[in-house]
Amino acid sequence: MKLPLLKGDIDTEIVRKALDAGIWKRRPHSLLYRYDNYLLKIFQMQKYADFFRRYFASQARREADSSTRLSALGLKSPEIYGYAVVLNPFCRYDSILLMELVEYENILSLLLRRAPKDERRERLLRIFAQNLNIFFENEVAHKDPHYGNILVTADDELVWIDNDIAPMKRCEDELRFMRKYLKKDFLSEDEARRLVDSLRCSCERERLMEIFSKSKG
Repeated sequence: MKLPLLKGDIDTEIVRKALDAGIWKRRPHSLLYRYDNYLLKIFQMQKYADFFRRYFASQARREADSSTRLSALGLKSPEIYGYAVVLNPFCRYDSILLMELVEYENILSLLLRRAPKDERRERLLRIFAQNLNIFFENEVAHKDPHYGNILVTADDELVWIDNDIAPMKRCEDELRFMRKYLKKDFLSEDEARRLVDSLRCSCERERLMEIFSKSKG
């Protein structure tokens, strides 16, 4: 892929080297390139509205701002090095994001599906609950909340990725935020109950447990 015409604060030399290295991973709506300790993410337009809003609220800008905000709140997320808008109106990609390449062991979804009931699993779920409470206390929610968007490092740090946050002020917002976390695919009933009991949110605990009861496993 050639370097497109860009507008923004980003190191184009590093972007060029990442592009020259070739595609590392293909995602449903983005391409990932890696170079040295950098990760380059190129966002594909998903909606017709992206064509217009990329100039003031591109996908790259939203992820950059959200990751920076989460880091300020005390959550671990990749360091952001810059972002830019693709100016070519005929290009199917709207923006690019340059960030830290995080070294990680696995994603939390795979660990919870495979990990036995041991001390490490309990520790990861305890850290996860602490992370969730930072969201609740600051009334923000991840707009794509699922365990696949949480990396686990060798030191059991949780790293939040694909960040795009929104206000979370009502019980309905909290239920929506928790819907993909309270699933039988990942948690036992006892684990779900302990997680729900540890949350500092406004919703009644039974409403949260109802999500788990209705999930498929």
